[in-house]
Amino acid sequence: MMNGGQEQLDFFGKSYQSWLSEAREDLHGRLRAGEALTCPCCDQYCKVYRRKLNSSMARYLIEIVKEFQMTAGAWVRVPELHVYKSESQRGDYAYLTHWGFIEQKRNENDPTRKESGLWRPTESGIAFAFRRLSAPRHVYLYDNQLLKVSDETIDIEESLGVKFDYSELMQPAPLVEK
Repeated sequence: MMNGGQEQLDFFGKSYQSWLSEAREDLHGRLRAGEALTCPCCDQYCKVYRRKLNSSMARYLIEIVKEFQMTAGAWVRVPELHVYKSESQRGDYAYLTHWGFIEQKRNENDPTRKESGLWRPTESGIAFAFRRLSAPRHVYLYDNQLLKVSDETIDIEESLGVKFDYSELMQPAPLVEK
């Protein structure tokens, strides 16, 4: 069937747009409840992750702040700091953006690269590193987008003692109280 020059597909007695809207609404509701599932529209694995501010992130932040201050505010190439103890920790610093502790410099000079690779701490990141600020213990992420922060807080000293726990990360992370 044609409608205004656009084809209207029939999915189980519903228009494509209607079916897609219902699928999205159902997916979002199940994600809010903490379920992990495969999207019926695109087959992407969908899960809300409850990520805690851990020792690896805290070590990265401290080193980024130190390097930033030692270079009079120059942008920092984080991988050159060699903070990580294992390959699995190499990208942990990027999660600090969700706490507002670091920011990435935009890539304006090299069209062959997506990112600049340069970072700097924010005022909040510096304050957290120097024990002048506490932060949410957890952030809730979907598709690397911040959805919510926890009410429970943590300081830099405590976060240095928090180990990454994969099984905890993979637990259901409901956004709504049951």
